[in-house]
Amino acid sequence: MAKKERNTLLLCTFYALMMGFTLHDYFIVDATFVVGLAVLAFCFKNFDNILRGGNFSNRYLLWLLPTTTLAISTSSFTFFYLACVGAILWVWESRIGKLSALPPILLLIMSPIFRYATDVFTFDFRLKLTQIAAHILQKIDPSVKAVGNLVQLNDSSEWQVDEACMGLNMLGVSLILSIFFIAYFSNRLKKRPLLRGVFVLLVTTLFLNYFCNLLRIIALVHFKVLPHTIGHDMIGLLALAIYVVTPMFFLIKKVIQYDWFFNNKNRGVSTFPSQILGINSWKNITINTFFIIILLTKSVFLFYKKPNATVDTTSNFTLNGFEKMDLPNGICQLSNDSFLIYIKPLKSFYTTEHSPMICWKGSGFVFQKIEKIKVNNAEIYTGILTKDNSTMYTAWWFENEWGERTVDQIVWRWATFTEGCYPKTSGGHFRLVNVNAANRGQLMQFIANY
Repeated sequence: MAKKERNTLLLCTFYALMMGFTLHDYFIVDATFVVGLAVLAFCFKNFDNILRGGNFSNRYLLWLLPTTTLAISTSSFTFFYLACVGAILWVWESRIGKLSALPPILLLIMSPIFRYATDVFTFDFRLKLTQIAAHILQKIDPSVKAVGNLVQLNDSSEWQVDEACMGLNMLGVSLILSIFFIAYFSNRLKKRPLLRGVFVLLVTTLFLNYFCNLLRIIALVHFKVLPHTIGHDMIGLLALAIYVVTPMFFLIKKVIQYDWFFNNKNRGVSTFPSQILGINSWKNITINTFFIIILLTKSVFLFYKKPNATVDTTSNFTLNGFEKMDLPNGICQLSNDSFLIYIKPLKSFYTTEHSPMICWKGSGFVFQKIEKIKVNNAEIYTGILTKDNSTMYTAWWFENEWGERTVDQIVWRWATFTEGCYPKTSGGHFRLVNVNAANRGQLMQFIANY
């Protein structure tokens, strides 16, 4: 191994270790992450490097600069992760050669960003998937019906399609396996995967995964296969192999012959944006040293970052008959003998929203009968929380200071974003409201009059 390649690997390893040191509690070590690690090295060895040898690029500076700035200004673990990823990709491309689109896509899928986005933005689709499965099962048994994320059978039994019914691990693993097939065939046949081709193939994988999960749900409910059993896992793996992995293997093997997806034409050495930035080898070293110092300093700060102190961001939020308590991160708790309410501020359009589905599960509760209903012409989510022998009814939604409610992620995030950019034309800053009660009737009456 040449000295240049060895030094590049050392720099990339340094950034990777920095991520591991700082984000040890940030990563979700699941099947998606483990399979992604196994495929990652293979993607960095992609034939595109050999085909375009000598074609260096500083294009990932356009990724590295803003993410580093945001990581410093927001203390966000996500932006710090993106900054380190950008540093690795920039070091590699500026010293070894340009990469295909596979490594950055794979690094995003492996990250908690993908898990969070999939969990949050496909929630409505998961409920719809339950309804479609119940509709198909009605052809066999007309008494079958869907209630939220529950499928009720004719023998009065209820089968819950849990919040992971989309097969989040299956979705991530199937996308990563498609990336592996793309890298494998491009290396083997010495062709370069084009971004548009990779996009189409991954979208195809996504739709096949939805179809696979629909069939999986139908099979699990129809044959009454209980969760946490070997049969439950086997049906999931079998469906993934038959309806996603196998079709994608043969599809990628077939389309690699078309130049629209792959080609082996070397487009020559491109200096953009190096030519504009005027970056030579000495400037490259200087810039790299600068980012090492900045990210290392930020890494130490984030590692020793203390939990946020209690901040009273809801001092003007009170309800008659409720006792108020201020919690960390600006969260407000209101309680009395009948209700427990959490008001959670949504600090920015890119932040997580402390979803009850995550927070309550972290407290040992299990969600059941999750559904979307309308109260006073506004949509809200409702569900049942169970733990040991206790049961609690819960509802949550997003609302602004004018009382406008929504459960749409795009609506509140766009309103929060535009409030920062155009304060006079914004829809108001949103917060999450989570109301809990021991009686469903009381809960619905309270929400109607809230």
